[in-house]
Order: sequence, then structure tokens, then C-alpha cells
Amino acid sequence: MKRLTILTLMVLAFTILSVTLALAQDDAQPEVTFTLYRDEESLTFYFSGADEIPFHNIRIDVFLPNGDVNEIYLQDYATFETLLIRRALQAPTCLRLELRDSDVPFPDDCRVLSSQQRRVEDNIGRSGIFWYDLEINEYYALELYQEDVFIGDCAADLVEDEVCEVTFVPSAMPEYVPPTPRPTATTEPIIGSAPPRATSAPTLVTSSYPCPATISSSYGTAIQDLRPPNNASASAGGRLIIRAGTEVRVLAPATTGVTPLFRISDASGRELGWISTIYVVLSPTCPT
Repeated sequence: MKRLTILTLMVLAFTILSVTLALAQDDAQPEVTFTLYRDEESLTFYFSGADEIPFHNIRIDVFLPNGDVNEIYLQDYATFETLLIRRALQAPTCLRLELRDSDVPFPDDCRVLSSQQRRVEDNIGRSGIFWYDLEINEYYALELYQEDVFIGDCAADLVEDEVCEVTFVPSAMPEYVPPTPRPTATTEPIIGSAPPRATSAPTLVTSSYPCPATISSSYGTAIQDLRPPNNASASAGGRLIIRAGTEVRVLAPATTGVTPLFRISDASGRELGWISTIYVVLSPTCPT
């Protein structure tokens, strides 16, 4: 009888474990495979199928010959910014980084797609070709990460026309939370409340430009989004890097263009250039 009881408990424990593992597998994201094509003037991500893919917070580590590693964030490119922050990627699709005025054709997988299924950042100068060394005609080794989790790589010594296949389990798409609007003061009395007591007049804070602000980002400390002062539409590849936590002064907002920008200077007043508003935390003295 005692042996029968022990056997029953073992069977019950095994059943519970099997159910738990099955539920865990159901909750996990399925594996996704994409193809990475590269040539001297373009870098293309091709996703097949017809699924929504959480392809967000993507970082590319570029290994330079001198031992340095450059960190490139796909969402820092204006063409991909909203797509890779707020919603999942709908396959089939191609994401392509391309030299300005390049005549290199799309990979065959991308040519059969509609123009709506191909998203191209084509405002990149020669200095923005981070995956290829134009001086020695060699590719750099690349490693890809999603939210600091390694998902695949692309070696530097691939033969011509060889592509990189990356298979990974994507992390769940984080819920997009829009910035919280600042509360507005109200002078309407609350019904049933006691009459307000006389207080001294508050100190008025004027809201105007220039005003202090701080650079902030959830993607990393180095933000490749600072555009030259005389060119607010400069490509991501031609932009300078500014670090999160830098204290700046906002000189003015952009009055034209699709991407909201701020013109900023350093604390001493030296103008730095233009940067996307998503990386700027304004002080209370800045206009809303």
C-alpha cells in the first residue's frame, strides 16, 4: 500500500511538471529567422512569412580593426524609429540601410515585395557605412543584440554573395507608453471645500527658450542622433554622438520637417546642433 502511494505521488508530480513545461512553451515567443544581406553600399534585413515580429531595441556591435566596438541602434534612424519602438514588424518586409544615391539593386527577396513592404533609410553618407571599410575593402564583424541579448552575428570574412542567417527568439514587445502630459493648474474651487487661505504670491516661472534640459535614452549611453547645426536633415550615419545625461540648453524647436527636433547648445552656449525630441527631457522653464 505504501509503495502504491509513493508511485501515485510520483506520477502526479510528473504530470504537473509536464503541464507546467507545456504552458511555459505556449507563452514563449516562437523562433524567428531573418536574412542579412550586405554589400559595399547597403545592409538589408529580410523577414519572410506573414507574422508580426517583435523586432525592437536592436543594437549592432561593429568590431573595428583597432579593437574598438561601435554600437549602432536601428531605431536611431528616422525611417525605423517609430516602427521599432511602438509596434511589431509585419512580415514579409525588408529594412534597408543604403548609401545616398546608391544604384545597388535590392536583394531578390525584396524585389518581389511592394513599396509599402520595403523601408529604406537612404540618406546615409560615406561616413555612415558602418558595416564596410571603404579604405581596405573589407567587411567588419557584426554582432546583433535585442535588449542586450545576443541574437546572432555576421562574420567579417564571408565570401562574396554569402549572406548571414540569424535565428532568434524575440522578446515580447514592450507596451508603448506615451509621455505623460504636464498637469495644468486650475483655479476652480472644489465644492464643499473650505475657502482658501490667503498666501503670499508665488514666484512666477516664465517658460521660454533658451531653457535647460537633459539628454536621456533607454537604448544606451551613446546616442547617434545629433545633427550638425546647419543641417537638421543630416543622415544618421553623418551625425555626431552625444551621451545620455549630458546637460544642454534648448535653443528652439524645429519649425519644419517630419521628425520633431530641438536645436541645442552645451551649458556654455556653444551650439551643438539638432536632436530628436524623444531624447530631450525638458526642465519646467521650457515651453510645453
